[in-house]
Amino acid sequence: MAQDSAQEKTEHATPKRLREAKKKGDVAKSKDLTTVFVMMAVFAAIAFSIDFMGDVLKDFMKLCIDLTAKKEIVLADVSHVLKMLVLTLAKASAPALLSGVIAALLVGLVQVGGVFSMEPLMPKMEKLNPIEGFKNMFKIVTFIELFKNMLKLSLVIYIAYITINKYMQDILLSSQVTMEKAVIITGQIVYSFFSKVAAVFIVVALIDMGVQRWNYNKRHKMSKDEVKREYKQDEGDPQIKGERRRLHRDMVFGDPRQAVKKADAVVSNPVHVAVAIGYN
Repeated sequence: MAQDSAQEKTEHATPKRLREAKKKGDVAKSKDLTTVFVMMAVFAAIAFSIDFMGDVLKDFMKLCIDLTAKKEIVLADVSHVLKMLVLTLAKASAPALLSGVIAALLVGLVQVGGVFSMEPLMPKMEKLNPIEGFKNMFKIVTFIELFKNMLKLSLVIYIAYITINKYMQDILLSSQVTMEKAVIITGQIVYSFFSKVAAVFIVVALIDMGVQRWNYNKRHKMSKDEVKREYKQDEGDPQIKGERRRLHRDMVFGDPRQAVKKADAVVSNPVHVAVAIGYN
């Protein structure tokens, strides 16, 4: 209502309001928290399955070398290589992809408790409204997201700089060492870079989670009239309920002296209870 929108929203959202928002898929969650755990899961999967990935790629390279040794290459050979290429890429990337999907599902489950709603995916006319889009550009949340993304980019660039600077001598000498040594050096550089990025992103994600919860609670605050109206819808009008309770008390208890006068007989426990009986 226009009156509700004009009133100051100072009250915390009621459990009913939060349940309705949750059904619509409107929950407090941090995308950054999901991103950082997916990134860590993918990196860990690659690190643990590096030997498997190497064997798969070696088999494909052997196939390609055997093919080039043939005197004549026919269309069936090319088709077979393309099929094996797709299969090789699928096998090599499977551990990382599965780990990323599982991590995303688990983090989402922890954050929002397994909410499933199609409503956020449904098209809404207000999203196509250029005026609303222009207003959203100047919301405080938009500036927070912009600052957060710029901060993350700056941190990644800085971490890349200090990592390269630390391993600069090894990088320059990598052409003079064996292939195995070069692979080890590359692994050390990649591990150093991603471990620092993950640590920084976890801190940023935890801060972002706090900001998202604050913004969620702020968005769902209610005016005093909204709280009263919702209470009436759930519990009934307090004045009407009070009147019903009063009438009920009068019907049950009434005035005991009047009841005794109208009674045909009174049965009593001399100390505790007296029952007036009337015959109609």
